[in-house]
Amino acid sequence: MNKSILIHNNNIKLNKNTETMKYLSFGLDRNENNKDVLNSDTDRYMTKFILEDIRNEGEFNLIFIKDRLSNNYLDLYGLLLAYHIRFTEDMKYIPIIIISDLDSHTLNLMTPLARILFTRNIFLIANSPDEINKMQQLTYIKSLTKDNFKIDFLNLIKVDAPASYVSRHSIANEWAIYKWAKELKISDSKNINEIIEELSQQLYFKYLQNKYSMTDNIVEIEKEKKLLFKGKPLQIVKKAKVEKKRILYIDDEWNKGWNDIFKTIFTEQKGYKFEAIEDILYKDKDYNDIKTKIIDKIERYKPDLIILDMRLVDSDHKKKENSKNISGIKILEAIKSEKIKNNINPAIQVIMLTASGRSDILDNANKDNKILGYIKKEHPEDIYSDTKESIEKFKKLVDKGFEKSYLKEIWDIQNTILKLDLSNEIKFEVKSVFEILDSDMEKRYTYAMLSIFQSLEEINNIYINDKTKKWIDGYVNIVVEDNGYTKQKIEAVLKRLDLFQEFTSEIYIISKMRKNAIHPPKKSKYDKPTKENILTWFKMLQIILEKVSSDKPNH
Repeated sequence: MNKSILIHNNNIKLNKNTETMKYLSFGLDRNENNKDVLNSDTDRYMTKFILEDIRNEGEFNLIFIKDRLSNNYLDLYGLLLAYHIRFTEDMKYIPIIIISDLDSHTLNLMTPLARILFTRNIFLIANSPDEINKMQQLTYIKSLTKDNFKIDFLNLIKVDAPASYVSRHSIANEWAIYKWAKELKISDSKNINEIIEELSQQLYFKYLQNKYSMTDNIVEIEKEKKLLFKGKPLQIVKKAKVEKKRILYIDDEWNKGWNDIFKTIFTEQKGYKFEAIEDILYKDKDYNDIKTKIIDKIERYKPDLIILDMRLVDSDHKKKENSKNISGIKILEAIKSEKIKNNINPAIQVIMLTASGRSDILDNANKDNKILGYIKKEHPEDIYSDTKESIEKFKKLVDKGFEKSYLKEIWDIQNTILKLDLSNEIKFEVKSVFEILDSDMEKRYTYAMLSIFQSLEEINNIYINDKTKKWIDGYVNIVVEDNGYTKQKIEAVLKRLDLFQEFTSEIYIISKMRKNAIHPPKKSKYDKPTKENILTWFKMLQIILEKVSSDKPNH
């Protein structure tokens, strides 16, 4: 005789022939006495209590389950429990007999869970002592094998994700955290471990874990953990001490795992300072409730890079919500738009996070506000997602963001210059420098150099008549060279402004690089401008223009 266990809710018919069976009785009624089920946490209840009680009863080679484990005729929790057993490692191959007062056709009409009745070693019998006794006497029922499990069970069933958008958003977030933590081998995070423990109790994630363990190898990574970000922090011109790169993380679910993932990524390296906005309660808030604190934090922290979640408040999850009203997009606009007045440097680089399948929103964000890019919190049903590729993409975006962090200083220099009393021609060239550098054009450093050089020519035009090569205001202490090249003229202006010794070498370098850019040598290599050159020359231009603005030669 088989060693059997029977799980019921005192709603089966038994006789003396079934007395040798082990019995477990569970009432899964939705009432105040069972808060787990009352809170729709049936998966947790089955994992923590029923499965554990079955396990405590010893080993069995048959499991009988009544289809209804509550007084609700439609719940059919017995079928749900059968799925949980199939996805539980130490009992997944045991044959299961479902006891019901209904036939398989009727059950299939009532619930998609009835799919399990058409898989191998799942048997449906009538609620009768004779039927139960007959099944218990059978000797030919064998346990599933690993191949049977895959071919005759896993490939034949499907556990659906929750239908609501908010639930799907949460699933994508938790699934991505799970996969990133596995890939990065993060095992010491309390938040992530709690998430994984919670996930392990949910039927949908048990299904995913069994499904992908055979196709995507979601197991501990065997290779040695490698550092994501190599290289040294960017050396900013004329700074003896290298400042730490500042990263700010903005997400309503910052404390549900991502914060620990980013801390692991950034604190393993030297030269980074990472913070998350942790003092905002996003629940039941709208954009106006959170924007002031977020803007204030950005202004005070002055990050080089912001990791920004797209949907921060509950209203963002409305299906018909205008994409421009989504809170993360509005924060992005506040960072990048000059029309919105605040003390935020728009050169701050932004990577957006999203669990949304609507990439068009992020594409528009990139077009309108120049984000570095976005990382999608992969949903388990997205068959094209790849965790390693997502992490590698994130690494490249972060590296690109740090490489572009010098633009913050470019922006500050530009703002200082634009406040001076200068001609529109000079202001136009100055604004062009930031716009060129903030683009992805291939030769942006060369084009930025040409705009700076054009500004030097405009300075010459303030002081020197281009035709006569004479000082416009009759200044006679310094003679202008007869050939009248820009280099000679600006050197004369620098002597007049007592800046010649400070900048003569840089004037030589920019003049030579400008000549090579306009008339490149045919048979020899030549130096091209770098961002360090641009920073040096733009700072030089600021100092010269501050002198020019106060000198007012044409007044």
